[in-house]
Amino acid sequence: MSRWSVWLIVVLASLAGWNLRAQELEVQIKVLGFEEGLSHRNIYKIQQDTMGFVWLATFNGLNRHDGYEFLSFEVPDSISGQAVGPALDLFVGPQNRLWLVRPNFHFRFRPHDPGFSACTHQ
Repeated sequence: MSRWSVWLIVVLASLAGWNLRAQELEVQIKVLGFEEGLSHRNIYKIQQDTMGFVWLATFNGLNRHDGYEFLSFEVPDSISGQAVGPALDLFVGPQNRLWLVRPNFHFRFRPHDPGFSACTHQ
């Protein structure tokens, strides 16, 4: 047995007796729902903008959470009589404009001047 092998065994044997522990981390989880103002429990997409707001695309529209409460924005159900369906995706674009993707439609939402603009695609 080489000198290095003996040295390695001695070091490993001395470390085996130590009580190595990871740091403990306390985590608090709070479930948010209808009581806090969420418009629907089915959430399809979650994004955070550069202002720190958390945006949730739900079955009933778009919700913004500021860390304390929800603010709901109703997405139009139809455009020119066509149903648009549930939200499929949500993107935060330049100037914190939100893009909400639904079947056959994209909606652009302006948080500073709340309102939706629809863009159809074929």
